[in-house]
Parts: sequence; C-alpha cells; structure tokens
Amino acid sequence: MTQEYQNYSLSQHITLPAGHSLRLIKSYSKGSWQEDDYQEFHEFDQNNEPVAHYLYWECTSIKPPFRTTTGYRKSDLAGKTLEEGRC
Repeated sequence: MTQEYQNYSLSQHITLPAGHSLRLIKSYSKGSWQEDDYQEFHEFDQNNEPVAHYLYWECTSIKPPFRTTTGYRKSDLAGKTLEEGRC
C-alpha cells in the first residue's frame, strides 16, 4: 500500500516539479557489520502517474567510530539511473 510521504533528509536534496509527490512503496532494514535502512519511493505526477523511482539509504556502522552515510538514487521506470547524491 502506498502513502503520501515526506522524507526530511531526501527532501533537502531533491526538488520535485509542481504537482508531483513522493509515495513510500517499501521500507526495509539489513544488518551485518552495520545497520542499513532503506526506503523506496515512487514519484507521481499531477495525473497520479508514476514517473520515477527513488532509493534512499541510511547506513550506520555498528562498530566505532559509528559513521553514518546517507544517499539516494533516482531512476526512471525502466531502471536507468538519472541522478545520485549523498545526503
């Protein structure tokens, strides 16, 4: 089930066109030598049609010095990377 969603860190690094929105489609965690949290979003246009996919991640080392990295990747619906960045 999708929901309207605002990811604060991601929203500081991307600009959506007027009338577009992000909807959370999946959220999951992985863990081994670090705690990894992932969120996947679809960008919808003003006609409620999906136009892009975003993957946002936040990875924190579970060993000192406990560094955290965050980033995102924007892809078209075919999977081609359009934009990447660190948050």
